[in-house]
Amino acid sequence: MEWSPHPRLDPSLIGPLREAIASFPAEHLLPPSDGEEVNSVEEGYIRLQNYAFANGYLLTRSGNPKEKLRLSCKHHGTETRNWRDLTDEERNKVDESGKAIHRAATQLSQKECPYLLNVVYKRVKSS
Repeated sequence: MEWSPHPRLDPSLIGPLREAIASFPAEHLLPPSDGEEVNSVEEGYIRLQNYAFANGYLLTRSGNPKEKLRLSCKHHGTETRNWRDLTDEERNKVDESGKAIHRAATQLSQKECPYLLNVVYKRVKSS
């Protein structure tokens, strides 16, 4: 598959990007498929991240990498993540000087992108 740059890509970036993408294994440029096998979760992550990079987007990861890897587009979803399980009251707290304790203005990158992948790692025991 021949990589072609996005029409709005800064021309000074085309050469370095073309060089980086040319260094990827050819199969990393093909769309992922159901049942595709890799040797480890990390290998699967690299393969999918290379595909995403070559196609102009970024995957973020979550989950336990020893069992399952959940990858989604940076713009996946509609709401911010609340990793610390803060209540609305906790998120709106201020200190004595009136300064917000927790970041009040959060940058949102969610744009309802539906792209989501799950990578499951099955260990195969040799006899």
